[in-house]
Amino acid sequence: MSASREKIKRREKRAEGTEKRQVRAQKSYKEKKRAKIIKTVTGAVALALAILLVVFNSSLFYSGFTSIRMGSWKFKNTDFNYQYFTNYYNTYNQIYSTYGDYSYMLLDTKKPLDEQNYSDTQTWDEYFEEAALNSLQQMAILYDKGKAAGFEMTDEQKEAVKTSIADLKRQASSNKYTDFNSYLKAMYGKGMNEELLTKILNTSYYATYYSQELVRQWKESYTDEQKADYYNNNRAKYDLLTYYSYYVDGSANDEEGIDSETAMANANSTAQAIAEAATEESFAELVYQYCPEDQKETYSDPKACRHEDVAPSSISNSDWLNWLTSSDRSYGNTKVFPSDSGYYVFMYIGSNRNEYKLENYRQIVISVEADANTGEITSAALDAAKAKADEIVAKYNENPSEETFISLTDEYKSEGDTVSGLYQDVNMSQLSGDIKAYIFSPDRKAGEVGYIYTDKKYYVFYMLDEGEQYNLSLAESLMAQDDYTKLIDEASDAYSISTNFIFSFAKK
Repeated sequence: MSASREKIKRREKRAEGTEKRQVRAQKSYKEKKRAKIIKTVTGAVALALAILLVVFNSSLFYSGFTSIRMGSWKFKNTDFNYQYFTNYYNTYNQIYSTYGDYSYMLLDTKKPLDEQNYSDTQTWDEYFEEAALNSLQQMAILYDKGKAAGFEMTDEQKEAVKTSIADLKRQASSNKYTDFNSYLKAMYGKGMNEELLTKILNTSYYATYYSQELVRQWKESYTDEQKADYYNNNRAKYDLLTYYSYYVDGSANDEEGIDSETAMANANSTAQAIAEAATEESFAELVYQYCPEDQKETYSDPKACRHEDVAPSSISNSDWLNWLTSSDRSYGNTKVFPSDSGYYVFMYIGSNRNEYKLENYRQIVISVEADANTGEITSAALDAAKAKADEIVAKYNENPSEETFISLTDEYKSEGDTVSGLYQDVNMSQLSGDIKAYIFSPDRKAGEVGYIYTDKKYYVFYMLDEGEQYNLSLAESLMAQDDYTKLIDEASDAYSISTNFIFSFAKK
């Protein structure tokens, strides 16, 4: 089974879980958009309003009139709504996949989007509107440039539109819709139907596939020397950082008669004492020496305050980040940073310049079942899971090949398992702990099968050929991103966005 087919299978399975959330999300959203009730009208006013209501409730304001202009392009509200609601669904599903039932704390489908903040300066409604308009603009630019360049979609790419329509019809059926156009209206707003959606998808897919072709051409044009130069010029943003850190609490303690000023002074003294460390071993020892009794067990492990291969983008404090990424840093440098209620003390260990190969592998995950009564993992459960891992390896060795391991994945993958399968172009910051140590061990070889036990699971791995050197791969992607942004920016003036009165009927 090819990697692309596996991705399609996983996408279809994810769709089954997301489509019902999408329908519920749209239903909640549309409940906030109901028209106001007109209580009393008489005579000519009533007639005028009746005519207006007929027009308003038709599809004219949604699929009949132009609401947005960009250069020579004229878009209707149905075009905009498709982009708007697609962004909405994708964003909600991403949030839900991370936060589950707590998603409402970030994006509540039961509240109007214009009453929820996306940021300090935008509501969610404003964010999705801006994203939708930008998507239409980029689509128009890429479509025109593709036609000018003579780009044609392959038969397989053209078939993707039909596949998407078929997927939506399946979703409509599973959500009890007997009329496909009614489902499309529920999902993408008034005026949407199969004919309009097919036209939208044909244009959108053409622009997308042309952008992919541009990126492919750009990447092929970059030399390894250019990629290395680009990475070196931006390495402060992308080198992975290894450092030690510890927080010294400076809060007042009323029970011991220590006010906040005294507590902060004591905390500073402790932090400065730890900062005297010259090695990572002595740093860990000093942390253990000075930490409170209730932290002794934690910091008895010297690695408890070690942070390894941390992406700079994950460090939100700009003072910490600037210090850690400074070209002046060398092993053993220490620094104390004040905070409102204590002090942070850091020791710099080193930077990983990402000069390693990306890894590709397959895995089968075997969970170890805890005792139903005690919640503890018994030796019998461990033995049973290990026996299954040994069984997989033995079956693989009977006919060692990637196809054999794929069939074993299908055989041993439990229901609801989303982590068994293929992993491609994996970098170090995506893994941690024992799994990272195993996958990136220099002892690994393509075609090798082995397993480890960690986090109450057995992981059986099949190693594939290594990928590209990561710093060059990363630079290549970033360079293509820069070229894409440049292309859109240079063309955007000729595709300036303007809306009219009809646009006020969008999002319905």
